[in-house]
Amino acid sequence: MRSWLCCSLMLAALALAGCGDSRPTSAETAPFQKAVEKHLAAKSMGMKVASFESLDIDGDSAAADVRMALKEDLYGLKPVWQITFKKTGGTWKVARVKQ
Repeated sequence: MRSWLCCSLMLAALALAGCGDSRPTSAETAPFQKAVEKHLAAKSMGMKVASFESLDIDGDSAAADVRMALKEDLYGLKPVWQITFKKTGGTWKVARVKQ
């Protein structure tokens, strides 16, 4: 009985250790968030970035799943947009948005 309990506790601990949040950090997403904010302002969209769900960088291009919200966030709806980026002149810019 004791060995079964120890084994169960070890498995639970291993499962919890593997369940960490794999979302990118704000330091990683900062230049991309700035690019999205510029894009939204240029298009006069009343949206804001809520969070980055994923971020994949490959040289001078990147792709992200970005959870968006209304600036006023009245309804709590936060759709995920798929956004691709291109790096030009050392600055990340939005290349394409799929809503």
